[in-house]
Amino acid sequence: MFTDIRKHYSFSPDEVVLVTVTESAGQVCRLACFEPRQTLSADAVGVAALYVLEGTGIVTMGEKQEYVSAGSLVAADPFLPVAATNPGPGRLVMLLISCKQ
Repeated sequence: MFTDIRKHYSFSPDEVVLVTVTESAGQVCRLACFEPRQTLSADAVGVAALYVLEGTGIVTMGEKQEYVSAGSLVAADPFLPVAATNPGPGRLVMLLISCKQ
């Protein structure tokens, strides 16, 4: 599959929008589209990796927090909860890669 990922962007003032871009037997790739001050909770993420496409955010893995920006890749620890927040002022778009069990 070939696609322009930007065509899948979708935002809501009420919550982070998750858009499935591709899904196979072993993995799911989703976009997470954040308006300013939105958070994707640790329970909702469950990912193996996060890649920041646009904007700046904060990723929390366990007790550790890191600022991330476009081009940042986070390899998630499968034993720690992962959450993401957009502190603003602009939008944040991440690609979330999850492995199915």
